[in-house]
Amino acid sequence: MSQTSNLRRRIPFTSQRLTILMASLVVLLLASVFLLSGCKTVSRPGTMTSRKGDEIVVAGRLVHTGTPVVLWMDPGGYDAYRVERRFSPIQRSDWAHSTEEVPELRSPNRYSLRARGLSDEEIERVRGGGWDLSLLQRVVVIANDLA
Repeated sequence: MSQTSNLRRRIPFTSQRLTILMASLVVLLLASVFLLSGCKTVSRPGTMTSRKGDEIVVAGRLVHTGTPVVLWMDPGGYDAYRVERRFSPIQRSDWAHSTEEVPELRSPNRYSLRARGLSDEEIERVRGGGWDLSLLQRVVVIANDLA
């Protein structure tokens, strides 16, 4: 007698066993549907799309990163370009009070324009936030070449 037929004799096929088997199949089916549908809805890094919570902003466009990101436009987000101090009482967050309390401060701006490699016309355009993707890519390549 084969080993398979011995197993069949030892473990009777009961309604409880059938219920467990059916429940296992349902769980397996639901898990596979969930996983397959998730693959279709998860955006790949580098994909331009609407805000889902894992994007950075590049030249005004949302780009997926694959990891959670909090932007300045999100509730509780931090805008590092604002010149007033964010973590001080509002009455003492302006530039005059900041220089009183931190004499080493030389400028309210935290970041420079990154004007290296830009023409005067391009500087005028981007200083108000007018970056387009091709110009930004050119400046990033220049910065990487200099590094």
